[in-house]
Amino acid sequence: MSRNTDFRKWADKHWPGLYVWLLKGQRGASANWIVAWVCGIPPGHACTYPADEDDYQRCLALVRAVPSILTSRMGLDTMGNGWQPWIERLRRDAAEALQ
Repeated sequence: MSRNTDFRKWADKHWPGLYVWLLKGQRGASANWIVAWVCGIPPGHACTYPADEDDYQRCLALVRAVPSILTSRMGLDTMGNGWQPWIERLRRDAAEALQ
C-alpha cells in the first residue's frame, strides 16, 4: 500500500472531505495552516491568519468541504486566541450557507 493510499484512508476516517479538498480545493496560506494544525503537522512557519477577503474565502471553502474541522476536539477551537474572531466568522458563515 502506498503512502498516498494510507494518508487517504486516514484523512477519510478523521477528516471526511479533506483529501479531495487537498487535491482540488482552492488553497491559501491560512487554509493550509488550518489543515496542518488539525492534522498535527508542524506548518513550518508562523501562524497565518487570513490576510484579505480572498484568503478568508479559501478558509471558508475548506470548512464547507470539511465541516468536522469546526466541531472536532482537534479542530479550530484549539488553535489559540488569535484565531477566535476568524473561527466565529467561519462558523457563522458556514451555518448561513447551510440554511
